[in-house]
Amino acid sequence: MHRDCTPEMWRAKPCQEWTGSCASKCGYGYVHWRKKNRYVHRIAYALAHGMMVEQLTSSEVVCHHCDNPPCFEPLHLFLGTRSDNMRDMRVKGRGSPPPAPQFGEAHSQAKLTDAQVLEIRAAYAAGGVSQRELAERSGVTQALVGMIVRRVIWTHLEGELPDITSLRKANQFRPEGRLAHAAKLTDELVRQMRADRRAGASLNELSRRYGVSVPTAHNVATGRSWKHVH
Repeated sequence: MHRDCTPEMWRAKPCQEWTGSCASKCGYGYVHWRKKNRYVHRIAYALAHGMMVEQLTSSEVVCHHCDNPPCFEPLHLFLGTRSDNMRDMRVKGRGSPPPAPQFGEAHSQAKLTDAQVLEIRAAYAAGGVSQRELAERSGVTQALVGMIVRRVIWTHLEGELPDITSLRKANQFRPEGRLAHAAKLTDELVRQMRADRRAGASLNELSRRYGVSVPTAHNVATGRSWKHVH
């Protein structure tokens, strides 16, 4: 039985390269063996270690010390996992390095910026605005806003939220009705909506006219939201 060997041992033994059919992408030799196409190096490893090739599970990878895919010399082969194989590739300078994790606005599917998330948290902490209203203004779902304010997501911004309590005491925090780059309404549109409501426009009409939900139109028209606009 061949055992995994030291570099000195396997380097002293030349590669045995398969000259038959090879997979076009990876270069591994393969052969039809027991009613299946199988990689030659996996068969060689199994036979050299007194195993049936069927005993090798799909999670077990036969790797090459020599980094030569067509080689099936048993001394050049060792058993590992997919993670072991990827680690071996990186050590030998093959393959692409794993992509750096993306967080927050750097993520390809992010709908908000870091600044908008901080403003959502600040506005919600200050009170007077619901998660639904923040979701409407930001163009995202209420569920997403809920996870933001509970810090289930965008956790890399932890610690950057302003101290709302101290700002309130200093009278420096005045939550605005419009989140930067996110609101569907402006102060002027809010004033016009309220004027339209006083003139007799229905909530459904306001909803269609200003592109907001009926509950949002109601809260704006009644002054429950955008309280800073007079």
